Amino acid sequence: QATIDRAKQDGTWEALISVQAFVVPDDLQRALSRNKAALKNFNAFPPSSKRIILEWILNAKRPETRAKRIQETVEKAARNVRANHFRR
Repeated sequence: QATIDRAKQDGTWEALISVQAFVVPDDLQRALSRNKAALKNFNAFPPSSKRIILEWILNAKRPETRAKRIQETVEKAARNVRANHFRR
């Protein structure tokens, strides 16, 4: 329960709820909207992949890291590749 209480206090709880609802953050949406192929492909990704990507972006501790993750997401989505997915 302590972990849940901490998450509610620091805003993580609400952020994770938005991830589960597949709410795309404004900064990612802006970046995707500048690349039609990336936007189309990202929107076609399955829900599980979107959740992984959104959580990965959300969990960036520094703004620079978040920006890099968004950039990587857009670049890979433009090639129809899912960011933060490890291939075998």
